[in-house]
Amino acid sequence: MIAKASGKVTHAALAITGVSDVAYLVTSAGALVGTGGDKDTIAKAAEGAVAGRRVSGDIHAPAEYRSHLAVVAARRALETALSRAR
Repeated sequence: MIAKASGKVTHAALAITGVSDVAYLVTSAGALVGTGGDKDTIAKAAEGAVAGRRVSGDIHAPAEYRSHLAVVAARRALETALSRAR
């Protein structure tokens, strides 16, 4: 979820699941607050989706693949939320 006022992000939150044993909030999404939501800031926030996390792997996907997908999904979710923010 992203909220904007006067062209700046005022609130940013992202939760993720399927990466580790429990769902969690991606704290790096907060880096968008106070910015216009440029691509570099979004990319850095998305990278934080797995930073410091023990990513689980199983027969369906190894940890490295899940980690990659989590970053891609986080980036896409933040971009979509930003485009919809009012």
